[in-house]
Amino acid sequence: MRFRQIAPDVYVANRRFINVYAIVKDRQTVLVDTGEPSFASPLLHALKALPPLGHVLLTHVHYDHVGGAARIVKETGARLHAHPSEAALLAQGTWRRPWTPSPTLPGRILTRLVADRYPDRVAPVGAEPIRGDSIEVAGGVRVVALPGHSQGQLGFGVPTGDGRNAWIIGDALMNVFGMREPILYEDRPEGLSSIARLMGVMTDGDLLCPGHGAPLAVGLRVRDRMADLVATT
Repeated sequence: MRFRQIAPDVYVANRRFINVYAIVKDRQTVLVDTGEPSFASPLLHALKALPPLGHVLLTHVHYDHVGGAARIVKETGARLHAHPSEAALLAQGTWRRPWTPSPTLPGRILTRLVADRYPDRVAPVGAEPIRGDSIEVAGGVRVVALPGHSQGQLGFGVPTGDGRNAWIIGDALMNVFGMREPILYEDRPEGLSSIARLMGVMTDGDLLCPGHGAPLAVGLRVRDRMADLVATT
């Protein structure tokens, strides 16, 4: 596992189709999501190639995004941040809420083969609640609410120069065998509204950084595909 640069100040590492992002600015690293618990050791090793870790931001607390958080925070002393509802769940050492698969073939299959088989528990850890539309890390990161896949899912807009942003969006969308909706929802109508909200904040030339699959440059093709998903019933 290693980090590779995808935009100014923004890096990605991945394992088993799961992405972890890093923002490097002002001689400090901000990690976004931590992957499954088994990611902790390789992720800690990969972080040695970057400046010291100061903060960890969580898009949401599903098992494959938060599993390594407790260990990484303990071993680095980094400050952990999450939406208040996600932080409350994580403090209890759990991550599950009731969900339904998305009405797609990947949703029906992968929810059963992957998400339903994850353990119910993760190591409990406290997180500072993220409130408002920005957080003062890495020189200032925009925050956008993207609920639906998870009740308190957040997206983070990282300025990359020339007025552009890299949008780290958790599982609001995925890019595995093409751009598609996530495999499951806690509230699908809310999730589709979040895709529309994301369309409203991003601009052409921005980078869309999903939790699963390769980042995408925002342009007409991406916007058209997102519009198609929003129109899905």
